Amino acid sequence: MRLITSPLTRLVLGAAFIAASLSLGSTDRSGCDPPSGGDIAQIVPADSPAVVVIESLERTRAAAAAFLSGIEGASGLLELAKERYGVDLRRSDGFAEAGIDGQGGLSIFTVDKGIAVAMSVFDAGRWQRLMTSRATLLGVRATAQGGPGSVTLARSSRSPRALRLAWGVTGQGLGLAVITSADGDAEAQFRALAGGRGGFFDTPAAKRARAIGEGGHRPIWAVGAWTPPFPTGRLPVILEAQLEPAVRGLQRWRAALTITGNRLALRANGGGVTEGKLLPASWFSATAPRVAFESVLPRMSTVMVRTRTGLREIIDAVPAFLLERFLPAATPTLDRFPLPPPSTLLGLFDGNAAVAVLGLDDDALLTQLADPRLPPEVVVQYVHMAAGIGVTNVAAARDMIAATAESARKAGYAVARVGADVEGVTAYSFVTRRRLAAQRRARSPRIQPRTYAMVLAERHRALFFITGRGEVARFLDVAAGRALALDSVDGDQSITAAVEGDVKGGSAVILPMRIARELADKGVPPFFLKMLSDLHVMGLKLNVGDAGVELVVDVQQ
Repeated sequence: MRLITSPLTRLVLGAAFIAASLSLGSTDRSGCDPPSGGDIAQIVPADSPAVVVIESLERTRAAAAAFLSGIEGASGLLELAKERYGVDLRRSDGFAEAGIDGQGGLSIFTVDKGIAVAMSVFDAGRWQRLMTSRATLLGVRATAQGGPGSVTLARSSRSPRALRLAWGVTGQGLGLAVITSADGDAEAQFRALAGGRGGFFDTPAAKRARAIGEGGHRPIWAVGAWTPPFPTGRLPVILEAQLEPAVRGLQRWRAALTITGNRLALRANGGGVTEGKLLPASWFSATAPRVAFESVLPRMSTVMVRTRTGLREIIDAVPAFLLERFLPAATPTLDRFPLPPPSTLLGLFDGNAAVAVLGLDDDALLTQLADPRLPPEVVVQYVHMAAGIGVTNVAAARDMIAATAESARKAGYAVARVGADVEGVTAYSFVTRRRLAAQRRARSPRIQPRTYAMVLAERHRALFFITGRGEVARFLDVAAGRALALDSVDGDQSITAAVEGDVKGGSAVILPMRIARELADKGVPPFFLKMLSDLHVMGLKLNVGDAGVELVVDVQQ
């Protein structure tokens, strides 16, 4: 972590940011093109564990400039880069001023005990001055300059544990900077790379990563080794025993970022070190049909995450005495809400599930939303939520809701049947009768009685548990045709697949419009909110196979 957060590392990554950000500047070009620099393929070693590549800064600039032009205030990022890195990224000759070949590429990659950045450079003097000026501002102390190979050596401080840095321009026309930990040799790494022959771009891993870019567009792509974190000790023993080896086995990743017009798309594939079956893909091969949660949720929702699994088949295969042993007797709930026991809920569950963030409560203050001491039952009243499952038997689900309503009355809730005039919907509202403090301290503000609801959309076989005032009315308006559902979101094919496609894993969709409006009403500065609302919709898909996973993320204006 220290290697990443140190001033010296920021210098190296800052140089990479300058080169990349220069590609986001004005689309205008004036004068003659500068001379060409070197090819980064000549320097990235074949055995580098992790590599990020921008093949052409100019092509990336053109695509990114078109995308950023649709986001109000995005030019502020270029202003920030100018102040921080000393290069005016808004000007069409920014590349030339920094000595960087805009037609060339850039790569960040790992080396022994450190990282390296290589980029195409046509003017060694300009690039060296850029690096030296940035190093001085960051407090980096140069210990040697010039000499054989024109290498500049530096340390982050006088401490024996100081990080080491070496930078210069190779004879191949490449600006190269290497940073290592205190026990590394940055100069030796620099000279080894400068005298090497590359080879990474010819490896199968590099070719596979370049191939996953959409439509042949490959502005940015990456290959690396990374093991996802796993919540050890937080899942049931049976699930943890099955999932932990699979998740920790995902150690090889490749990704490509594509920017076209008003759309940004990231595709990533993760797999094991060796070929063969890695994941329990059968868990995501359900026989039950997909439940259209998006046809029940209101259009003005903020986030929907859904999944379709084979859990129904897995549950049916487990003997009843084992389920009774591992399942708790009561379902954990908020405000002692009397949900049925887990065995009853699992008996109705068909393998489809969804969780949604709907919006913010009108009375919630920003200071309250940011308070980590709020109890969960208050959090879900300030941030309205919905959790849904697909049900195997609509009649049994209807009976279960009625039984829950009767238990809630006995527990002291104010219970009301709502939406009786809406065909095909069974819905109840539950309100706590007592008023409790929003925070656990003496002078905390008091909040309204807390509100919950249960809605069964019979035609869609979807059962939702909802928190927050006013939300059940939005669900009923959708069911009655008085309001739009989430499936009315417009987007390209990938967004449609995230909202309503049949994926073997899960998907998510994010719609910032409602949350941006609600944050504006609470006093959040409009600059940030305008940028947020300019991002029309974001979608995510996760497909699980026997040998790995595929992740697709789309952002559209």
